[in-house]
Amino acid sequence: MGPRRGLLIANRNNFYSIVSVLTWMIWDIVITLEDEIKYIWQSPPTLPKYLYLYARYITLFAIAAMGPPWNGWLNGSQSSSTYCHQLCVFQIVVPIIVVLGVDLIFILRVHAIYGRNRTCLITLLSLYLLQFASQVVVTSLGEDMIKVDPVLISPQLDYYTCLPRAVPHVFRACWIPVIAFQTLLFGMTLYKSLRTGFDWKFPSRYLFVMVRDGTWAYAVLVGMSIICNLVWSSKTDVASLIVLYPWNIAIMSFAGTRLTLNLRKLNTRPVTSHEVSAIVHSALTKDTSR
Repeated sequence: MGPRRGLLIANRNNFYSIVSVLTWMIWDIVITLEDEIKYIWQSPPTLPKYLYLYARYITLFAIAAMGPPWNGWLNGSQSSSTYCHQLCVFQIVVPIIVVLGVDLIFILRVHAIYGRNRTCLITLLSLYLLQFASQVVVTSLGEDMIKVDPVLISPQLDYYTCLPRAVPHVFRACWIPVIAFQTLLFGMTLYKSLRTGFDWKFPSRYLFVMVRDGTWAYAVLVGMSIICNLVWSSKTDVASLIVLYPWNIAIMSFAGTRLTLNLRKLNTRPVTSHEVSAIVHSALTKDTSR
């Protein structure tokens, strides 16, 4: 298989990736639309509500905007290297914007677990600003060094696409602060659940959902982030990265919105006999320990 045919196949796979991601996101909106209207749209205006809408719909529009230039739909004629470079910068900035909303959802969850402690919130926000600033610095340093050029992949159709030919080593450090901060939030959730005597047989409904959802969200986000960044930093299979990249962004959105929606749904359910037993047991334990 010639190099141009390989690029054409890679470009086609990129197109399929964008379409599949958008289809999956729209499908997820459809199957949760009834709950979303009931628990999100009809709820009072609050920060979690706006973060939910941000994580879901801003991400959807961002990925849709990534599709045409990312897959060469707009490249019917040869593009300049400047255009390709600007396009690459856009692709790098999109996930940073998306993860901003998702991380704030995580921060608010941990803040709630710690009794809405003001010191906890200030500390988390300060650490997050440091993490976000480090991302911006690394991205800014790498943005000047990355080289992206238009590549002719179909002479018959005069069809071009943009491919990176030089990826700076500094991008290898971009994912470390993100994973470190997500690990901190996950660790704080587990610590609080164990410190308060988390009863796995009769757990608090809210703490159980927070630990359960926080665990799978952490595992999925960190796993995808590590895979994408290892592929990116290796510079050996850019085509695979471009296929994974929109999925990484979509999963961030999915995790953030499901974390919020699951808690909103839980709030309307009646208290079960198990939960009453857990509350009574907790109260008796505290009384006898005094």
